[in-house]
Amino acid sequence: MSTGIETEDVGRADPKSALAMIRTHLRPFRIRLVVATGLSLIATLLELVPYVVVWTLLGQVVTGAASTRFFALGAGVALVAVLVGHLSNGLALTQSHIVAFKMLRDLRCRGKPSGKDTVGQGAQHSVRQSKAVADQRA
Repeated sequence: MSTGIETEDVGRADPKSALAMIRTHLRPFRIRLVVATGLSLIATLLELVPYVVVWTLLGQVVTGAASTRFFALGAGVALVAVLVGHLSNGLALTQSHIVAFKMLRDLRCRGKPSGKDTVGQGAQHSVRQSKAVADQRA
């Protein structure tokens, strides 16, 4: 006879409830996450541009239609793509880290999600003030 409780499941957290809790803390940051995802996608696509440029340049060399102007234009396109890709990736990482730190702060404080606080707000308080704020939110 089975009691309905498996010994393997004892002591494990329910993953569905954990994801639901994380999802509630992520709600105020939906726009930031969408922006970070979009910027990351743009950065990934721009990383492919130098390979396409090299492929095109090699095709021109093989057919004998290559010119100095075409090489300079290809190098410029590749350079701009790499620079914009790195910028997009940096902005995406910035946004995702802001969301992660604010969400972790909300989880530690066990309070309601607050997306309105600034990133450095905790640094403005002393340790005692931070503990008092955390106790009030709990």
